[in-house]
Amino acid sequence: MKKFIPTIFFITLGLVALVWAYSFYAKATNLVQNGGKATGTVTLVMGVPGNRRTYRPIIDFTAADGSTVKFTSDFAENPPQFQVGDKAEVVYDKNNPKDAEVNQWPNLYYHAFTASVIAMILLCFGILDLTIGIKLRSKKSPSK
Repeated sequence: MKKFIPTIFFITLGLVALVWAYSFYAKATNLVQNGGKATGTVTLVMGVPGNRRTYRPIIDFTAADGSTVKFTSDFAENPPQFQVGDKAEVVYDKNNPKDAEVNQWPNLYYHAFTASVIAMILLCFGILDLTIGIKLRSKKSPSK
């Protein structure tokens, strides 16, 4: 059983990362399909705390109910994607307009993509470890 601990560890973490990736994907897809859309204006581009090399835009937009909403994008990059004064299409949750994101693939799906890559790597390690373990055990078992 001890020989399977790394296998179980990698496969479990891989499956957790896969669920994590799916949750990011489902949230982004739901936002695109069911959310409101608006054009926002970048009011500030700020460095990510603790990492001054990547930048996230802060965007103001007017929701369908007429309220003005300010949000910070979850997606950071270098060089900055936007400059102050730029316009950006925004998708937002109609019930909670502060839950918004720039309507571009990287902004919406980067976290899902990253989590799925991590999941695939962990699952590959788990499957590789399982395969190697089975081959080693079959070599150690006496032949008939």
